[in-house]
Amino acid sequence: MRIHRYCKNLLGFLPADGTYESAVATFRIKQNVAERAVETVLLVDHTKFGHRALSKVLDISQIQQVVTDEGTAESDLASLRRAGIRVNVATLAKVESPQHAAQAH
Repeated sequence: MRIHRYCKNLLGFLPADGTYESAVATFRIKQNVAERAVETVLLVDHTKFGHRALSKVLDISQIQQVVTDEGTAESDLASLRRAGIRVNVATLAKVESPQHAAQAH
């Protein structure tokens, strides 16, 4: 049985460097979880790219795969691929509010 864990509250990601956050109390826990993981998959939206925070959590060499959204700059995606990281870009679906959908019919 595999136990999957995730970390949230990522505040910054530099594709050439790694992940950062400001929560000093939890960044070591996140480092320990990643060290024990078979594979580290980073789920990060485009707003986190290019930002650095107080504490470095993961070095880019510790990340095997990145899942991000289509708002991510092509240069950032290319940087990740050059580093040998698998990159998956999720397409953002336009979500219609139930009220708007009812009015359209």
